[in-house]
Amino acid sequence: MAHSRFVRTLPPLLVLFACLACSDDPTQGPADTDAWTDASADAWTDASADASADALSESRPDDGGNPPTDTPVPDATDAGHRDTPEDVPPQDLDGDDGSLDGGELDTAGDADAGRDSGQWEQSGVGDFALADYAEAARLATRFYGAQRCGDADNWLLTDNPHGDSCHLQDGPEHDPQLDLTGGWHDAGDYIKFTSTTAWTAYALLIGYEAFPAAYADQDGPSYGGVANGVPDVLDEVRVATDYLLRVHPDPDTLIHRVGGDQDHDLWVTSPYQSTLSVAQGGGQRPVFAGGRADVAGMTAAALAVAARVFREHDPDHAAACLTTARSVYALGRARTGTTPDGFYGDDDWQDNMLAGAAELHRTTGEVTYLEHAESYHAAVGRHYWVCGWDNPADLGRHALARAGHEGALAVWGEEVAAYAQRVSEQEYIRGMAWFHDWGSLAWASNAAFSAALYFKITGDETARGLAISQVDYVLGANEYGRSFLVGYGVNPPRRPHH
Repeated sequence: MAHSRFVRTLPPLLVLFACLACSDDPTQGPADTDAWTDASADAWTDASADASADALSESRPDDGGNPPTDTPVPDATDAGHRDTPEDVPPQDLDGDDGSLDGGELDTAGDADAGRDSGQWEQSGVGDFALADYAEAARLATRFYGAQRCGDADNWLLTDNPHGDSCHLQDGPEHDPQLDLTGGWHDAGDYIKFTSTTAWTAYALLIGYEAFPAAYADQDGPSYGGVANGVPDVLDEVRVATDYLLRVHPDPDTLIHRVGGDQDHDLWVTSPYQSTLSVAQGGGQRPVFAGGRADVAGMTAAALAVAARVFREHDPDHAAACLTTARSVYALGRARTGTTPDGFYGDDDWQDNMLAGAAELHRTTGEVTYLEHAESYHAAVGRHYWVCGWDNPADLGRHALARAGHEGALAVWGEEVAAYAQRVSEQEYIRGMAWFHDWGSLAWASNAAFSAALYFKITGDETARGLAISQVDYVLGANEYGRSFLVGYGVNPPRRPHH
């Protein structure tokens, strides 16, 4: 059962908007492409901005990723073997005793660790000015504030006659003491999925980590218009990581969904729904606690990156993220296979565990995680699809490449080259990297996100061109001459169903 989903499709686009909006120069390749030092594409400050194309949220085709032979009009619904790295001393995550839950933060192998973002000398990169990309990134980030569940300053609910909070009884249906409030609604319905929340947080965090200068601090967590010293994208990601800490309340439990399909039968706002009966989606909503390796691996990856990123802003939160990342990854090792669910069905789990292991290695420097990641990398091989909520292999290989793994970089490069071959010359989708008719721009944006990360490491000009072209397509450089980002540009979508 596939549904259009905003949250999971926004991250890559948001990253790309931010990336192009910052002052990095994508025209300068890395100083040493053989060493693939991220030096070059700092050019890419990114803000996982699937925000726009969420409109075209995605769902993996039933045939396991093989593209259809027909080429329908794109959705217009809305608003995205080791080398030897130099040793770097481990850094404290908690600023306390130099370790956290038995592990230490190690930045060894980060090719661009300590570098600044480079310089953009020109007024624009693709077909738009830097200010256009910056505004697109701002809108994409703000979108997440409208998806917030619970009592979390959802700006969209400020004037709702039924209140500005919702679903405050999530959790007790499974355990009277369990608090599963918060997080993001998955789409226009109000279900919460751990896998897509984790994917979104993961992509946004990788984007921020790769291109930090691209992310502005213009607001605070409550959207009051006052900067708080934390980039706005991290204020939003914190909503997700707080929730991800709750879905793994003990070593043997992983909640993979909260809520049923009642939302699809009753079109009401979330505060009003919360006042209704359980049968109508209110009260103590159903909790599903059967998460397996696919969900565990993605959750571990997101939290492992959060442990790195948040140590500057909130060391205690960073420490909690690493502790939970370790535990949920261990659950995935013990509970292999995919999670049965009537909404999101993944046909693979090794790619998720690859991401979890690779990010835990990058965070802790522990060899065991690296060995696991290498094993999963070999098991996955070429995926012949595109990165996304159901396939984080590219991001896992990005982490391995940053640690000096040439084999992972090579396979990832083959995938990115294949993405570039997907750019269509056919009428109605000319210029779009075409993968599938469901959520078409989301897949294109995911491919562009992976390409941007690949360019940052290698300086590959084909990857750079792909990334820029897909962002510009979303913003209006297409045969329709219209923007696909709600609230931006010429003739953008209105009242989208997502």
